[in-house]
Amino acid sequence: MSKFPPIPLGRADWARAWRGLAAPVTAVARGRRRPLRLLVSVPVFLLSLLVWYLVARVATYGLFWNADTDHAESWGGPTLAGAWLVHALIGLALVLAALGLLRPLSRVLARPTT
Repeated sequence: MSKFPPIPLGRADWARAWRGLAAPVTAVARGRRRPLRLLVSVPVFLLSLLVWYLVARVATYGLFWNADTDHAESWGGPTLAGAWLVHALIGLALVLAALGLLRPLSRVLARPTT
């Protein structure tokens, strides 16, 4: 047995609930348009793309390793572990630099427009 009595909902209550669920997205208040925001969005997109490329490339570096060639002169030395470590450190430095640039740009995009 329930402690709480059931709450009856009338026709008007159900209609109000459905209207709330079916409200168009345009009913949300919007701020003023900022067309120059696109100038900030393009570098943010390109830097984000660079970060994802570097992370994916470093994570899959061993898949592109060719054991038939001489890697004595390559960055990291003749072993796969050394080359992976060097490429990971360089990739990490580039990712940190890109994230350092993305932070202030993201703040500009996140500012309220009202």
